[in-house]
This record gives sequence, C-alpha cells and structure tokens, in this order.
Amino acid sequence: RPTTPDSPVVTLQVAGRAVTAHRGDTLAAALVAAGLRIGRHTQGGHPRHVFCAMGACFDCLTIVEGMGTVRACLTHVVDGMVVRSWPANGLPAMSDLPPLGPLPDGPLPRRRCQLAVVGAGPGGLEAAIAAAEGGVRVIVLDERPEPGGQYFEQPAESIRARRDRRAATGATLIGRARALGCEFLSGALVWRGTGADGVLELAVLHQGSVFYLQPEQLVIATGAYDAPFPVPGWTLPGVLTVGGASSLLRGYGVVPNGPVAVCGNGPLLLQLASQLVQTGVEVSAVVSASA
Repeated sequence: RPTTPDSPVVTLQVAGRAVTAHRGDTLAAALVAAGLRIGRHTQGGHPRHVFCAMGACFDCLTIVEGMGTVRACLTHVVDGMVVRSWPANGLPAMSDLPPLGPLPDGPLPRRRCQLAVVGAGPGGLEAAIAAAEGGVRVIVLDERPEPGGQYFEQPAESIRARRDRRAATGATLIGRARALGCEFLSGALVWRGTGADGVLELAVLHQGSVFYLQPEQLVIATGAYDAPFPVPGWTLPGVLTVGGASSLLRGYGVVPNGPVAVCGNGPLLLQLASQLVQTGVEVSAVVSASA
C-alpha cells in the first residue's frame, strides 16, 4: 500500500508470526494488510474476523497480551505487541483478561461540564461547534482513536498526505471545534448513564481510568452503521461490510487480498467498487439487489 517515505514501521507478533504495520494503524488494518484472518471464535467454535471495522459488531475481538480482549478495529498497534490465538471454545482464560484499569483508592472522581457530546462524527462535531460558539463548555467523547467518525474518518499517519475531500472537511471541523475550546476525549467508552435526583451522570472509561462526568446537557450523536441483511456465510472471515471495507481503505490504505465481490444495495456499492479498482484490486463482481 502507498505510504509516506518516513512512515514509522512497527513489528508485532500474531500467533507466533512477525507482522509489520505502520504507526497509527489499527490492529484490524494490520491483520487485513497481512492477509491474516485471525480473530475470535464463538462458543460453538465458529471463526469470526474483522467485519464492520468501526467498533459496532465486536466480531474482531482479539486477545493482546497485557491488554486482554480488545476490538481490533479500535486498537492502535504498538511496537512489540503480542496477539494471542483465540481459544476454539470462544472463552478466553481469566488470566488473559487483565483489569480494565487500576482500582481507585477512594470514590471515583467526578468532572462537570455544561455539555457532553457522545460521538465525534459529523453530527457530534456540528453540535459541539454550535454550542461552543455560544460560549458553552463542551466535552466530546468518542470510542474511536481519533475524532471524525465513520464519514469524516481521519487517515492514519502513514497516508495522511492522501487525505480526500471528506477527510479534509472533517479535519477543518475538528480544528474549528478545538479552536473554540472543545475538549476531545478519544478512545473513551461511555458505559452507563443515570439521571437520579435530577443529576445527569455518565460513567466513562478513558485511558485506563474510570470517572463520572456530570454534564448539564447531553447530546447523543453515536452515528450510523451498516445493517447488512443476514445470508448464509455472512459471518465467515473474509466478509466485510461496505462501510468496513471503505474505512480500511480510506483510513489506512488497506484493501482485502485477492478478488473481491461487492454485494448489497445502494450507491455505496459502486463507490467502493470504483475505489477498489483504482487501487489495483480485482473486483470480480458488483451484485446489487436494486433494479
């Protein structure tokens, strides 16, 4: 794949095999680029692999030493990372599941803000900017490694010079939000929300630490995701959603190995097929359910 000349390369071990990747890649991008379909297994022993590539489906759960089970599509590679083989029965050993973070010495800390925006895609960015322009203190939380969401996904460092129009528009919005004082918490998981006694409170996991966020107002802008129609074989490794394939291509310059059949419905099929052909991928068929 094309990269910048000075793009740093990292090496990770995947089931005993050395795999190279570029700094800023996700583990999912590294696995797909290496042609490896190593991932989790269900309790029935059925294999799963990268599917949505945006953190929505959990099919790419992978065991990483020192990190436990992670979603490969939301986890950046680091030099020396060791990826373990998944048990055939789908149940990792407890020793493979380290604590999510250190236990606090006392009560969990609490932060306050005027507005919390959950989701840093197009909707979340516009909401944050509109509020910040009115003088509101905003905190934006998102699970992805960088703001932008699926539509405004920012390319990895290795291909940032090839930022397309959508990514450039997203970069402008992100920069505008930051200039207005919006605080971004990327890689943040909001895992509970309560409104007891009239106080809104979110439980947040960010960089290994848990805290409570108490915003005066809340905007939920968690975005859209692919909802493929289930057909026999749709869970097999090697099957990607259109959005997942587009995310890997636009965000990391990674394309599937071998001939690709693009199937489904809607205009994104032709867009993805065109992008794949332009990168040299053999598209064996484009199959659309629409007339």
